[in-house]
Amino acid sequence: MEEEEISSKGRRACTVAHWFLVAITVLSVVAFVIVFGGALASIVKYGLLTGANVDQLMSIAAIIGVTLLIDCIVRRIRSGVPPFAEENSRSFLLMAWIVFAKVLLSTVTQAAIFFTDAGFNKSFFFSIDSLIALVVLLILHMIFKYGSTLQAEVQDLV
Repeated sequence: MEEEEISSKGRRACTVAHWFLVAITVLSVVAFVIVFGGALASIVKYGLLTGANVDQLMSIAAIIGVTLLIDCIVRRIRSGVPPFAEENSRSFLLMAWIVFAKVLLSTVTQAAIFFTDAGFNKSFFFSIDSLIALVVLLILHMIFKYGSTLQAEVQDLV
């Protein structure tokens, strides 16, 4: 009886987390559309994007991707899959790749814009918090990979 209550609470917590992540995704899509409108205005005015436009668009796209992957993990756990499943480990690795792609593409695109002969005040944004997020996601991948290995070994013993 007590285990059912705990798992019921866990399912409710996962459901709340799922809807919270859905709300974040919807708000991120709205923010992307707004920033995209600003980027179009920059293109009309200057003929190309600004560094701030590029960094904002890439950041919001990465947030959407990571949020969707976290939601996949939450839905897996809600459906009864153990947290230290191999799929969750792969999701953290994919999140790290998304953040890495964001950092790389944003930096390269901004560098290309920075060295153009544009008629506006150029800026270059490099986000250290993205690198920190990348390291955290890689560490989480390693932890969940090790946890899934331990879980597989324990299941073989039982």
